[in-house]
Amino acid sequence: MSTSRPPGPGPAAPGSAPGVDREFVRRFGRQLIVPEIGLEGQRRLGASRVLIVGLGGLGASVALHLATAGVGELHLVDPDVVELSNLHRQVLYTTDDVGRPKAEAAARHLRARDPNLRLRAETTTFDRATAVERVAAVDVVVDATDNFPSRYRISDAAVRARRPEVFAAVHRLEGQFALFDAATGPCYRCLFPEAPPPEAAPGCGEAGVLGVVPALLGTLQAVETLRLLLGWRGSEATRLWLVDAESLDVRHVIVRRRSDCAGCGPGAAESPMPEEPEERLAAPGVPEGFRFIEPRALSEELAGRRPPTVIDVRESAERALGSIPGDRWIPLEALPGRLSELSDAVRPVVYCQWGGRSERAGRLLAEAGLREVRVLRGGLDAYAAEVDPSLPRL
Repeated sequence: MSTSRPPGPGPAAPGSAPGVDREFVRRFGRQLIVPEIGLEGQRRLGASRVLIVGLGGLGASVALHLATAGVGELHLVDPDVVELSNLHRQVLYTTDDVGRPKAEAAARHLRARDPNLRLRAETTTFDRATAVERVAAVDVVVDATDNFPSRYRISDAAVRARRPEVFAAVHRLEGQFALFDAATGPCYRCLFPEAPPPEAAPGCGEAGVLGVVPALLGTLQAVETLRLLLGWRGSEATRLWLVDAESLDVRHVIVRRRSDCAGCGPGAAESPMPEEPEERLAAPGVPEGFRFIEPRALSEELAGRRPPTVIDVRESAERALGSIPGDRWIPLEALPGRLSELSDAVRPVVYCQWGGRSERAGRLLAEAGLREVRVLRGGLDAYAAEVDPSLPRL
């Protein structure tokens, strides 16, 4: 889905400067009178094109601020639909958008703010086959994704298309952002040559997040993008900015290009896109030491004569919202020191909210010698959806 119109302001009104109409002045007047922007800077923004990959908490904020600042063309890419749990942090959407594709809902809200905005909304994944082509079609790519395979793919495409990339990530009360421009400095792979294990980088679903944090980091991504488009950036070193919402502490570290970097090292820009990272960087492969149990099967066992021992490995804030009746609560971090409490466990079943942490707990219990360890597939969220709707779905 796309809409288009020629960049820049429309016909001039009587008495105005050539090429400047009343609507343009009324809409962007407060920016036009800023000396560092002026008419030339605003026209420069109007002729710019930005690709935003991911329209969650980060991307929704980026898209909103770039559109209202007057960036002329936005390419929006996200395969997901709006969920009720998104609304506390994804500022573009409303309750009426629940169930709609994010890219389409975002385009509709942005167009309502500025009918002249040129939009291309794609409800697809940012795949390897078209990554370089998509990035080459714009001036800047914004990485607003929440997983490592996408981040590496965006970085690799930016290097090959020779386009700058504005990156951000969030975790609970913290966030980080940076501008990577492989033409002048390091790329994302210089900072993270290898993806950390899944347990070291849980998503918002497992770790939680204060809603304002992705909105704040997305706003900072928008600021960095505007600095780039307006030519305000000089030859300063690449900085990874670290923001802590709890302490309001903001600091940075210098990121330097690595001569052996697989992403932007010698010849990387001319080489094909890597045949990874999705396959190698996704969640662990076949589980060892435990097996899965489906929500309905667990419900049937709990109603039987010899119910299994059910273990909740979530955090206290999650448990306060609800749990499976009759379970035992041992948070994942405390589990290694409390294994003795499970010496009498009967066919133990481990669960968390979505399943990631419980898989790690299942491996730990199996390695400790417990038999018949099972993990609730899909976690409490799946159990609530299929068995008990009174339980919380986050």
